Amino acid sequence: MKVLLIDDREPPSFAEIVAKNCPIPIDLKRLKTGDYVCEDVAIERKTINDFAASFKGRRLFTQAERLKGFEHPFILISGQMSDLYSRVNPHSILGAIAYLASQKITIIKVDSYEDLAYLILKLMEKFGKLKMQNGAFKI
Repeated sequence: MKVLLIDDREPPSFAEIVAKNCPIPIDLKRLKTGDYVCEDVAIERKTINDFAASFKGRRLFTQAERLKGFEHPFILISGQMSDLYSRVNPHSILGAIAYLASQKITIIKVDSYEDLAYLILKLMEKFGKLKMQNGAFKI
């Protein structure tokens, strides 16, 4: 049986939106790689500020190496560049995104938490991990 693993460090309010809309069992546990994992799909969720901090502290590149162990690795970024409170140059962030793309890690940026939750489940659906229910996405 397929299970969507959710890292237990994810914000509870966000993980709840995903869990409420997920048609397969959920298991909250500490994950070494990714925040949302089902079989060969791994998704690392980051806010724009977390992305900048991960880049500045070089943690981003360690996470990317682990993500490459999955057939379908993703990094989803929420927020706007204008939301950055870090002193990291926005061009450096774009350079990091270009590097990750060159490593065959798909990077997708979305504006809202709701869109991010929906995208996580739609990616899982597109790779055959679950079948979304018809009807409204519950926030």
